[in-house]
Amino acid sequence: MPDISITWLSYVTIPIGLIMLIIIILQGKGSQIEFVAVSRKDTIVKQLANLRSSGVALRNKGMNLDTTDKIDPWKNEIEEWNKATLYRIEKLSPPEAEMFRTLDWIKFPPFENALNAEHNKYLRILSQRLIKLESLISRYLKHKK
Repeated sequence: MPDISITWLSYVTIPIGLIMLIIIILQGKGSQIEFVAVSRKDTIVKQLANLRSSGVALRNKGMNLDTTDKIDPWKNEIEEWNKATLYRIEKLSPPEAEMFRTLDWIKFPPFENALNAEHNKYLRILSQRLIKLESLISRYLKHKK
């Protein structure tokens, strides 16, 4: 039988033990990292739901404009809302952000109370984005269940 020294045995077992310990630690950290990722998504989805509510209020405000000189400040508010919404969607999913950013044919009908063509255009764009945002939030909430 070969002579195995204690020193040689420690050279083999200590690294193996350390590797096993690292694996056990990393498995525990993995679940914590996953929890943080899920928690972060939940936070972003809640923020998007709040932004959707403020977007609806913004559209309603736009539907009640009574003079054309109020259109530009309202458009600026829409742009700020759009930036804030895109920023959060980007954190959730860059492809979803690109889909939100890119509008195809606007399916929303013209607004009868629009002050002019530009006002109507922005009401329709905002309405279309609100529909997209609602759809995105619903998809994430379904996956959560």
